[in-house]
Amino acid sequence: MLGIDMVNVERIELAIKRRERFLYRVFSPEEIEEVKNRKKFYEALAGKFACKEAVIKALGGGLSPKDISVMHREDGSPYIILSDRARKKFESFMVNSIVVSISHDGGFAIAVAMLEKEVI
Repeated sequence: MLGIDMVNVERIELAIKRRERFLYRVFSPEEIEEVKNRKKFYEALAGKFACKEAVIKALGGGLSPKDISVMHREDGSPYIILSDRARKKFESFMVNSIVVSISHDGGFAIAVAMLEKEVI
C-alpha cells in the first residue's frame, strides 16, 4: 500500500497562528520539541503533517494525525511511531515496516509512505 500527501506550508503556518491548539491537537510534544528551534519551523511541521496524512492513506484511513508521530534519526531520515490504535491497523496488513520520505520545495511539503513487506 502507498500513500502520498502534499501540503502548503503557509496553510499550516496560518492554522497554527490562528489557533495554537491546532499545534497540540495534531503534533505530539516530542514532534514539537524536535523542530522548535529550527529556522524553518513551519516547513518542518508541514512536512510532518504531510507525512502523517500519507501514512493514514497508506493504512486505508480511519486514523487521526495524532495517531502517528513523525520523528527523525540523527542522519535526518524520518521514521514513524504509531499509537496503539494505529499499530493494530498496521499489524492487520501483515507487513514489516512503513517507509517514509519527506521533501520541501516552493512553499510546499510532500511526503510518501509505503507499507513494506520483506520478501525472502
